[in-house]
Amino acid sequence: MIDIIACSMLSSLCFGLIVFFIVKKLILSRMLIALSCSNDKILTLESKIKQLTSSLNVNVAPTLKQSIISDKYT
Repeated sequence: MIDIIACSMLSSLCFGLIVFFIVKKLILSRMLIALSCSNDKILTLESKIKQLTSSLNVNVAPTLKQSIISDKYT
């Protein structure tokens, strides 16, 4: 009787551990996928911000320089 109880407890423990490790692996893989997606989004946002600031520097700098010069001489 004790052998049957011990065997069933051991088998349920093994099954629980197997399920735990499978679920843990799935959760970690989904987290890594989510992190890689968010990293890609962050990198694309950074590149877009750099593009915008570089275009702003090119377009705004001459007008700022002209406004400063015109303020000095007026």
